[in-house]
Amino acid sequence: KFLLWAMVSRALVIGINYRSQGRLLKGACSDARSWARILVNCFGFLPDEVITLTDETEEGRKQEDEELIPNKENILECLEWLVGDAEPGDTVSLYFAGYATQVLNPAKDDKAAIELALAPCDFDSFDFLVPHRLIVDGLVHDYFARLPSGVLATCIFDTCHGTNLVFAPLRWEGGKAGYVSKNEKQPICKAPEVFDARVWARSQNVQAGPRRLPYEPQEPLWSSFAHCLTPVVEAEVDPGVALFIFSASGERESALEITWETRRSGVLSMCLRGALHQLGTRATYAEVFRAALGLLEDLRVQIPFMDQRFILTFNGTAKPEDAVFLSEKSASAAVAASKRRRGQNSNAYVASAPTSAQSGQKSWSSWPSRNPAR
Repeated sequence: KFLLWAMVSRALVIGINYRSQGRLLKGACSDARSWARILVNCFGFLPDEVITLTDETEEGRKQEDEELIPNKENILECLEWLVGDAEPGDTVSLYFAGYATQVLNPAKDDKAAIELALAPCDFDSFDFLVPHRLIVDGLVHDYFARLPSGVLATCIFDTCHGTNLVFAPLRWEGGKAGYVSKNEKQPICKAPEVFDARVWARSQNVQAGPRRLPYEPQEPLWSSFAHCLTPVVEAEVDPGVALFIFSASGERESALEITWETRRSGVLSMCLRGALHQLGTRATYAEVFRAALGLLEDLRVQIPFMDQRFILTFNGTAKPEDAVFLSEKSASAAVAASKRRRGQNSNAYVASAPTSAQSGQKSWSSWPSRNPAR
């Protein structure tokens, strides 16, 4: 399996504009298609190993293919496909552009009182007796906890509340002062006013809107007590898995979707495309993250009230400075790294990050469709 030609690179790419709810977003589907093209044309993913779920076609029409609609059932089935047959040396990647939210659980307190959740295109439908269909963080995390040692797993959440949808113990925050620290699941304030959801309205230069559900669903009280009676213990990701998660914003920030040069796009997706356009296919996770931060700070000049900061969380099995972005070689190296690190905790990892990333040449266009030598 560790022979280069036997390794599998597999990706699930999801973009949801919520067409059936009145097109709440406008750029998520195009972001997803652009990312799928990058995976195939630039990183060598086979087209059959990339599943793209969108609720709108490239022509802007309603998605009619039942298997490609990003409803809850299809997303869960595709997550099973993504991780189910993974073996050491494989690369798996999850990309999500759309809404996320918090779900209040009135029967719990402190950190467990609020769950993070992705919103599929049918989020406003009943899930049996529950008045919403959401994919909570524990469920997403459990899929990645099934991955075997030696897999490279990369998640990109271009949405609000994406930081701990898949939990990793180390956290690199962008913004005013980039640094690496221990990541913890912090209790999130229930008061909606802590989220400054009006930042985009203060800018006269750029049209923008948040990728956050307009309201926060609350779990029915009977369902909350039922969960308390049958508690679920969250599994940990195997320490031999090299895990990296890019998130568009912090816990109390708004991940924006903006119109820039006639194109609607999520800020994280736009900056990642620009970073890869600058760096090419052999950049490390740290280099991609720093370049994306630089482009974000350039963009902040146009939107001075934008509060979002990119966050990279990871488990330290492979260092961001050493692991090559979406490279199968990084997956192979994860096995050896996990053996060396066995018995150490996440505090053993020490890394430094600059207080501000170098911006380099700006490019907001899609990455060119080419297939460079790997």
